[in-house]
Amino acid sequence: RRAGTWRRTAQRWSTAGAMAANGSAEAHSRAVVDRAVKDAPLVLVRAGVNFVRQHYVLTSTYLFGMLLVFFAVGFEVTREQELHYVDIMNGFDMKALKDAEADVFLWERRYSSSKGFFSCDDTCQASYDKLTEARATLANAQAEYLSVASEAKKSVGLFSEYGVQEVRDLFWSQMGGGTDFAVRSSKFDLLFMGISSIGSDENLGSFVLRVLFQILINFTLGLLGALVGFYGYVWGVISSYQPSALIAIVMFLLASIAATSFVASFFIGLYGTAAGAVYVIGRAALISNARMEDQMREQRRLYNDIRAQQQQQQQDGQRRWAHPHTE
Repeated sequence: RRAGTWRRTAQRWSTAGAMAANGSAEAHSRAVVDRAVKDAPLVLVRAGVNFVRQHYVLTSTYLFGMLLVFFAVGFEVTREQELHYVDIMNGFDMKALKDAEADVFLWERRYSSSKGFFSCDDTCQASYDKLTEARATLANAQAEYLSVASEAKKSVGLFSEYGVQEVRDLFWSQMGGGTDFAVRSSKFDLLFMGISSIGSDENLGSFVLRVLFQILINFTLGLLGALVGFYGYVWGVISSYQPSALIAIVMFLLASIAATSFVASFFIGLYGTAAGAVYVIGRAALISNARMEDQMREQRRLYNDIRAQQQQQQQDGQRRWAHPHTE
């Protein structure tokens, strides 16, 4: 009997030791993961500092571009320049341009109402001829307006407040188009992704991450497209001021640096926010998993205790049955 008691005690100790060893190993692994998650922001900050130190030229260019974005306004236009600019612009007949635009609009409506699906009678053909003539007149009027406007811009200079503001307006127009594309695409993606996830076993965290990744792609494509478009259109704005080759190149470089710096800042904020969201979701998932593991470990411990008690009761019952007169 004493030998059986010692044997059962040794089995309990060995089971408890194994459970303690497994629990300590799991606790150590969980502590390592928690430490890595907690240190993630510090690691990112250190990586950013190291990048700045190793690429100081690129960082300086970026900071210079941001200064241009916030503080570059151009040289102030003098009173004489402003009056000369206004005199040149007043020399153009704006009424002729508006009349040409109205004629094009009128003949477009008449041509659209007179033509058939696959045919065009005499009335339709006459309207089309008038429309062609009106479009040619409008093109000539617009070309004359651009020429006069170019002369007026030349009188104030490319680096004047007029020129810098026109470049700014172009940039914000391109940025607005890029963000509108990203928002519109994200709405449709969210709609279709929500429909496709109906009836699936995808959890909420996975769905949120998938939507976040798609939003990042849309904004990346939209803003990169807007930036490339700005590179192309800004040269037209620069050429309209009729500057020298050196002045034109300098303005193009400054505008490109400022635009690229702003888009880079937008990307840093966008991807930083996304990384923060992923960090919060991942930390919440780790905490939830840790709680579930604790609950499962506690359930296993209770199950092992109950099973050990049942086995001991069975062994005691078998011993009493085999030796009914030993006690």
